[in-house]
Amino acid sequence: MITYQIKKIILILFSDEPKPRGVFPLPYPLVDDPELPVLPVSPKFNFPPSLITPPATRGTPNPTAPKVPKLKPMLLWIDSADHDKKATEEIRKNHATLEINFVSTFHDAETYLNTNLHEIGERKKFIVICRSYYPPESKSFTDVAQLFQKCTSGIVPLAVYTRSRTNVLERTPNPPQGVEIFDTRKDLLAFIEHHLNDTVLF
Repeated sequence: MITYQIKKIILILFSDEPKPRGVFPLPYPLVDDPELPVLPVSPKFNFPPSLITPPATRGTPNPTAPKVPKLKPMLLWIDSADHDKKATEEIRKNHATLEINFVSTFHDAETYLNTNLHEIGERKKFIVICRSYYPPESKSFTDVAQLFQKCTSGIVPLAVYTRSRTNVLERTPNPPQGVEIFDTRKDLLAFIEHHLNDTVLF
């Protein structure tokens, strides 16, 4: 059902039967008044478009409308693309639909996150790989974890790919939630496999 809001209606009644004057007193005359529009006499009366305001479109969701599919999964690797080319090749071979983006520094990751935050939220899955430490910026993987926890909802799976897992855990014995540390390619690939096959969406 469509409803309309009527701004203003001036109704003039016509009748074949004569009526004495004064039966329907009005506060103004019906003749020779330039302010009053003259409505045509028609068997079917249509309101002038200027007197009708269509209802405002409301954002009521349509339960029968199809859902917009999420974007394909993505891996953000905060390191040089040359760090482990064999691992990259294996990932692309095993996960053809996975989009891999490389950013070299912590600052580049921060910029990418702020620029693409909405798109990241539309991903089916979002995984991050980072180094244990970024010397030029004096940032560690804990700073990376805090960055994503601050800007995103939920826990982002984050893998720290380093030369020595033991050394990292000695310096940081209690990693942030969602962070896992690996020093072998096999374990890193297993981490990616696990989170891409996880039924819980990001």
